Amino acid sequence: MQPIRIAITGTSGVGKTTLVKVLAEKYQVPYIPENWNGLFQALKDYKTEKEPERQKEKVQRFVQELNQWLRHRRQLCDDNQGFVMDRCVFDAFKMVIHEHVFGKETEAIKKLIQQSINFSKSISCIVVPPLSNWMTQEAVNQEGMKRNNNLHHKIYSQSLTIGLLEQFCHTKKIYLSTKLSSTEQRIELIDNYLSALNK
Repeated sequence: MQPIRIAITGTSGVGKTTLVKVLAEKYQVPYIPENWNGLFQALKDYKTEKEPERQKEKVQRFVQELNQWLRHRRQLCDDNQGFVMDRCVFDAFKMVIHEHVFGKETEAIKKLIQQSINFSKSISCIVVPPLSNWMTQEAVNQEGMKRNNNLHHKIYSQSLTIGLLEQFCHTKKIYLSTKLSSTEQRIELIDNYLSALNK
C-alpha cells in the first residue's frame, strides 16, 4: 500500500488547518503545519519597501524563505512516508503570481511550474475546501496571522488556486462542495477516494 499523502490548498480562512488536523489523526500520519509566517513576512517587507535597491534585498530574502519552505516539503515527498500537509507548492506558486514578485523573470516562474508538477506527482490527492467556509472563520488564523477577509481578494485568490491546479496538477483534485457542510462529510468523501485508490 502506498503511503497516504494529502495536501490541502486554497485561500486563507476556508478551513484548511482544521481539515488537515482531522485527516492526520484519522490516518495516523504526520500533520505538516503551514509554517507560513516567515514567507509571508518576507513578502510583506518587500511590498512595503519603496527604495529600489532595498527592494532587491527584500526580494532576495523572500526567495531564501521560499526555497527553504519548498525544500522542507520536497524532503517530505522524498521520504517514503505519509503525511497531511497544510498548504503546498501551489500556495507558494499562487503567492508569487498574485503578488508579481518576480515580474518578468520567467525562469523563476518556470521553476515553480516544474516544482508544482513534480510535487503533484508525488502525492495521493490535493484537496480544496469551498470558499464559503471563510465567512465563519476568525479574523486571525491558528498561527496568529491576520487574515485578509476582503471578499474580492478571496474570490480572486481561490480562482487563481484552482486555475493553477487545473493547469499543473498531475494528481487527483478533490474540490469540496458547499453541500458538504460538515467536516465529517468532507472526510468521508476523501476517505472514499483513498479507499478506491488502494483497491
